[in-house]
Amino acid sequence: MEEYWWIGLIVTFNLAVLIAVLTWGFIAASWKGKVEEFMKNTNDKLNAICDHIFNEKTTTSESPVRLTDLGRAISTEVGVRAWAKDNAPTFLPKVKSLLKSLKFMNL
Repeated sequence: MEEYWWIGLIVTFNLAVLIAVLTWGFIAASWKGKVEEFMKNTNDKLNAICDHIFNEKTTTSESPVRLTDLGRAISTEVGVRAWAKDNAPTFLPKVKSLLKSLKFMNL
C-alpha cells in the first residue's frame, strides 16, 4: 500500500479544490444577491422621485394655457413676467422670419 500514497494525495487535492470552488460559488452568489437587492432598492427610490417630479402638472389641459398652483409658484420663483417683458419684443422678428421660411417651403 505504501506505493499508492500518491492516490491519497490526488484525492485530497481534488477535495480541497472542490471545497474552494464551492466556497467561491457561495460567496459570489451571496454578493450577487446583495447587489441585486441594492439595485432594486435604488430603482424603487428613483421611480418614486420621478413619479413625484413628473406627476405634478404645471399647466392645465385647457386652451389657452393656464398655470396650475405649482406652475404659478414656479413662474413667480423664476421671475417669468420680468423675463417676458424684457425678451418678448425680440421674438416677433424671429417669428416673422420663421413664418416666411415656412411659406417658402409650402408648409
